[in-house]
Amino acid sequence: AMNRGRNLVLVLDHHAAVAVGDPGLHGVYNLDPELYGLKGDRDISASVTCWLFARLLDGANDDLAALAVLGAVGDRFFVSGALVGVNREAVNTAVAAGLLKVKSGTAGEVYLLATHKGASCRELSTYLDTLGAVGYYRGGPDRGVQVCLEGRSGAADEDYAELDRLRARHFRREVDSLERTDLRRSGHIQWFDLKKRFAPMGVKMVGIFCDHLKNLPFIRQDQYIAGFQALPQEVPGIGRVGGGEVKVSMRVPEPLAERIRAGRAVKLYDLLPPATARLGGFSDACHSLSAATTIAAGREEELIAAMEEILAKHD
Repeated sequence: AMNRGRNLVLVLDHHAAVAVGDPGLHGVYNLDPELYGLKGDRDISASVTCWLFARLLDGANDDLAALAVLGAVGDRFFVSGALVGVNREAVNTAVAAGLLKVKSGTAGEVYLLATHKGASCRELSTYLDTLGAVGYYRGGPDRGVQVCLEGRSGAADEDYAELDRLRARHFRREVDSLERTDLRRSGHIQWFDLKKRFAPMGVKMVGIFCDHLKNLPFIRQDQYIAGFQALPQEVPGIGRVGGGEVKVSMRVPEPLAERIRAGRAVKLYDLLPPATARLGGFSDACHSLSAATTIAAGREEELIAAMEEILAKHD
């Protein structure tokens, strides 16, 4: 509706999606594989989606297959410890080209990047998350792209070490606070509100923090985890946008994740987006076991109540 045939817009993503109706030479085309029978949290990552598109543009882009695998590993959407589906196609392409090695590990396959001196994809994905998410407002994404294309450097390692110390300080403080008094619980959800306390880190960090919480002793393993973080009103390289909104990220502890996989509990994309829609919010990135949306500040408790109402119907 916003484009109205003015620009050619191609959407490359792998989250739960809906088709759009803006056809024509200058229309909107949603190429999300979720719309074509694939699962974005199992079969295909955003990085692999973009790699497939890139090699359609130019076959020489096959050599980006190893970076596609890096993104898939970073998403941690494994089946029995291995990448499957279209993600596996990227693995096979990268291995055949000598860009990647696959070894057996205690918890499943280990993916090693020949393009980055044999670095583990899992370790490098954490490194890149720190640069890009913790350092979002200080050039971290640009540094991360440089590492992807050229490998790690002394300057990048220094940035990473400083940013990781910043992340660890924030995480320790919030864990202590939540364990003492600040973790709130409703019937099915345990939740918290960071407000602006994670600044100057980017808002991806609330989701990473939810992941960090999943296995801590004070976290209930049968409840969904939800965290709120205030959205800054500026996007680097774009400028001032919006205002007065918060991001909510959700994750699930493993016992609850097993129930979701078995069809005995509600998937996050069947929970958070419809609750967000009731409040006039924006659904951002939603899968079955991880999800994120945006709502107006001050409506956090309303969102929790809306989700509890949905969950109560499935009890």
